[in-house]
Amino acid sequence: MIEINTYLQIPNIEMPVEFSENHEDFFVNINDSNKILNIVDQIDTDYIEGAIVIKYYDITIIDFELWDLVVTFWAYLMNMVEEVLEMKRGHTYLPDQPLRIDMEILNKHSVSFKIGKGKYGDFVLPKKEFFLALINEAENVFKKIDIYFSKKEDYHLEQIQRLRKNII
Repeated sequence: MIEINTYLQIPNIEMPVEFSENHEDFFVNINDSNKILNIVDQIDTDYIEGAIVIKYYDITIIDFELWDLVVTFWAYLMNMVEEVLEMKRGHTYLPDQPLRIDMEILNKHSVSFKIGKGKYGDFVLPKKEFFLALINEAENVFKKIDIYFSKKEDYHLEQIQRLRKNII
């Protein structure tokens, strides 16, 4: 089972060098409308920072340590998925860090997902489940961004619909 959650960074808080278990002191789940609405006016809509957390059963693939410009990161991930579906492999970088992420279709059922040339992990994941989990959470994020910030993400939502048709 693949679980993906997106978090927005709480503004005006100094971020630690390393995270302990208390990530909720620094981030708010994008689905927590009450908490988000309390901080929305403090967030620069051009630089929405946050984290994407991806888990495959009990294995953490990406966590809070790789926080970045989260909306931009989702756009990059969707572009990478599109590239992989067309070319069988693709890559992207975190928006504000020189950390490369690679994805490659291994066979009909599996995809490789490598972070930092394997330094931060090299995973083999179920292809369809992973792609659907990515696009479903991306869709959730882009819709929430529109709700919270009145920032239209139509291009990305249309891209997600095209990607979904190619996966299903």
